Amino acid sequence: MNPDKPHTPEHTIEIGDDVISSIRKLVIASTTGERDAEPVAAFLMAWYDPATYGGFNVNDLWEMDEPIREAAAILFTWLSKNRTTPKDLDLDLIFEAISVRWAI
Repeated sequence: MNPDKPHTPEHTIEIGDDVISSIRKLVIASTTGERDAEPVAAFLMAWYDPATYGGFNVNDLWEMDEPIREAAAILFTWLSKNRTTPKDLDLDLIFEAISVRWAI
């Protein structure tokens, strides 16, 4: 991706309420002081910019509470079928804030 060229999705994005709810739940969880906040942030950042933040340790799923783990599973399943980035969903600023919060 060229950082000087605006990113535009090459396809129509179909996203259900369950995925939107899961993203919301994960973003909120990544900003808390709870024990699963850092692994959730790592999961989200690996989606946001895999070249920089990739290498999410799947064993970190064990550190997440069940509802957060389920939200991650919903998002992961949706991502496996949709070539979509947070930029496609206009979530850039939120994900940049997560990276600053964790200095990832």
